Amino acid sequence: MTLDTVTPCIKIQKVNGMMGMDMYIEYQDNITVTEMSGEVTTGILFDFELGTDEEMDDVLVVKTKSGDLKKFGTSWILDIDSI
Repeated sequence: MTLDTVTPCIKIQKVNGMMGMDMYIEYQDNITVTEMSGEVTTGILFDFELGTDEEMDDVLVVKTKSGDLKKFGTSWILDIDSI
């Protein structure tokens, strides 16, 4: 058997009480990010930066339709959906 492709992605775990689900988002997927403030941003998953220590947030980078890069600390994200 030979290796065909390697696809980097981010695993998202959603929990609602006793139930939960896992979802995988690949780079360049169209996503919607809802912040704790209620602000909703739509764009493509551009990058993911790991925090340098346990106290730092990991950062999700989304490229919006206008071409701007918007960064989200993972502790400030309420919901992520793939569209």
